[in-house]
Amino acid sequence: MRVNLVSIILISLLILGAASCKRKDFLMNIKFGLSDTLMKAETNRLVKDGEVFLEVKGDDTTYYHNIDVDGNIYKAQVYFNSDALKTGPLRSYDYSLTTVPFAQSGNDTVSKDGYKVTHWEIFKASDFEKLKSYLDKKYGSGVFSTNKGTFGNDTIYKYETKEADLLLTHGKKEDGLFWGVPVKVPFYTLAYLEIKSKSYEADYAKERERRRKELKPEEVVWINFDPPKIRYDENSMAADTSFFSFSSNPEPVITINANSETYATHVIDEDITECKGILSIMDAYDDTLTKTELIYKFRTPLRSPAKQEWRVMNYNSYKLNLNSYLFEKIKRLIQEGNTLKTRFTPTAVVLENGDVIK
Repeated sequence: MRVNLVSIILISLLILGAASCKRKDFLMNIKFGLSDTLMKAETNRLVKDGEVFLEVKGDDTTYYHNIDVDGNIYKAQVYFNSDALKTGPLRSYDYSLTTVPFAQSGNDTVSKDGYKVTHWEIFKASDFEKLKSYLDKKYGSGVFSTNKGTFGNDTIYKYETKEADLLLTHGKKEDGLFWGVPVKVPFYTLAYLEIKSKSYEADYAKERERRRKELKPEEVVWINFDPPKIRYDENSMAADTSFFSFSSNPEPVITINANSETYATHVIDEDITECKGILSIMDAYDDTLTKTELIYKFRTPLRSPAKQEWRVMNYNSYKLNLNSYLFEKIKRLIQEGNTLKTRFTPTAVVLENGDVIK
């Protein structure tokens, strides 16, 4: 009986040990190509099997995976399909390594001027080198490359396996001053390990084309306007339709100014020259006071996210050509300090190559 009990204990320990190794492996037990629907079920299974664990804060659920590097456990946040498209069949997943609170990085948190650094999460440069060395030993020396990111060049090391490609990436190394605080322990604010399917490029292109065919105008461009204002100087007002007119009349006029132009999709690369949509003016209760069709012509073409650069913020401004009743009503609401809102809903988008999305 004692022998049987010892055997049971040993078998249990072996199972736990195997599960522990499994939880800390780089490649998760999940198949590429799974649909969005199946992904939800598989994510629940990964949690149940201990390959990922979740943390729930309010309405937010975050997934994590423990990476074991020669006994050093690194907690990494998990993202599925973290590329520009986000959705579609599973083609990649990322381990974000920057999960260590700055206060636990070994660095001071207060600058000489009293500025306190607390909200950043980082990954130590020394830990990155340990992870890279481990991957080099496991998969062979990573192929080095750089990629221009939002804040500079990212350094990438690529590892190829039969099941997937692994890309270990970091951004700028912080080793001087960080928000005025001298750095004692160098670190990265951007560091992650991306696991891509062997057919990633083809999978991405296929999903991109599917999404392109289903695009709606409101998914392509967003234009936001400030609330209506009363002005007296019309010299800079743009001309447009009968609803938006140009006049030298010195009487008060009601105008609206665009405050942002956003290219909202990564599914197409062509620049946008103009769009048509419905502009609504609403009160604080979202009740519509008036609405009309507006043709919005960009002063310079709105460039796609793939080639977007710094752009002069010179947005369009329009005069509302209202009937006397609406003019007086909206004028009174503005003068009394009431909350007014604007909403622009695109109905057609013209691309620089002449294509129209509607």
